[in-house]
Amino acid sequence: MVEIKIFQSIFQLKKEDWDLLTRSSSPFISYEFLGVLESTGCIGKERGQVPFYFTLWEKGSLRACYYIFLKSHSYGEYIFDWAWADAFQRAGLPYYPKFCSQTPFTPISDLKLLIHPDDLAFKSKFAKILQKAVSEVANKIGTSSIHVLYIPHSEKEFFPKDMYLHRKTHQYHFKNKGYNCFSDFLNGLEKKRRKQISKERNYIEKKSGLEIRQFTGGSLNESHAELWYQCYLSTIKKKMAHGYLNESFFKELFKALPDKILLLLAFRGEDLIAGSLFLYDKETLYGRYWGALEKTKFLHFEMCYYQGLDFVFSKGLKRFEAGAQGEHKIKRGFLPERIWSAHYIENQIFRQAISQFILDEGKSLEDFFEVIETKMNPYKKRSSDVKKS
Repeated sequence: MVEIKIFQSIFQLKKEDWDLLTRSSSPFISYEFLGVLESTGCIGKERGQVPFYFTLWEKGSLRACYYIFLKSHSYGEYIFDWAWADAFQRAGLPYYPKFCSQTPFTPISDLKLLIHPDDLAFKSKFAKILQKAVSEVANKIGTSSIHVLYIPHSEKEFFPKDMYLHRKTHQYHFKNKGYNCFSDFLNGLEKKRRKQISKERNYIEKKSGLEIRQFTGGSLNESHAELWYQCYLSTIKKKMAHGYLNESFFKELFKALPDKILLLLAFRGEDLIAGSLFLYDKETLYGRYWGALEKTKFLHFEMCYYQGLDFVFSKGLKRFEAGAQGEHKIKRGFLPERIWSAHYIENQIFRQAISQFILDEGKSLEDFFEVIETKMNPYKKRSSDVKKS
């Protein structure tokens, strides 16, 4: 007999239990990452983002979890539904609160339905039980919708189309084709792209007067978090954006996950100029944040892409996820990847309208992918590709 328990804090669960469920996931749904978000006040009722951990237990043992957040806004999602919220408001209907399953402020395709390794064969069964529990709570609260963002391809089937609208968006990812170093990567590019990247790197190395220092693992300390936070704030101010994360978050994160963090800081002498922050696991480097106190030509490319690629090659990683937005990434070896989300809309009239919007959006996206592949792909064409053209 299974039992459903709902918790609103990660600290109500045991770390060893959570670690079993997330053993093959990214650092972003680790006990440490979620715990630091919570303990430093970056999520919670006052921030309009309350965690709900729908857990499934059997004989007193945690067997599965579906994590989701009750939100009073759409900040930090990067799969945008502001237009939907505006349409609800103009019709005199509340769009918030809504349920949203996504690691806060993190556009990473992580598992949403976490299953104990001994129960993977029961994932479909557990998924239905947990989703029913979420729907019941959503009805009691009166949410307008349930959104599941950044679904891995392996989980799409657990969010059936008779209930959820499936939406396609895109991000830019680098897939390592067996490159051992940056020069191997350059040799795989078309001549024009190769020359431009070499020019950009040469400028930073020989003409910028900057020194880029790398910190990870034991070399990270609290002073680095303080320096990094200056960079983070500079981006927030320039973009007039919301600062989702505070200085305490970065300090605690550097303590909790030092072996999953890569921090790059650029200095001119001892003066801080810029920084970029990444997280990584055994297979993937995740580019997350960038900030500059002083504008320097080509520095963004160096610190957000090229230094990251150097790290990928040195660690033998398979992927580098550079996030959404910015077609300039294509020229630098990052190609678009389809990203999936699922959306349950309670109001049937709005569901039909949003369904059509998603359909049209998806067609435009496929046209975009065709243009990228035929006209903008920076990699050398294989002989078989030349024959086809």
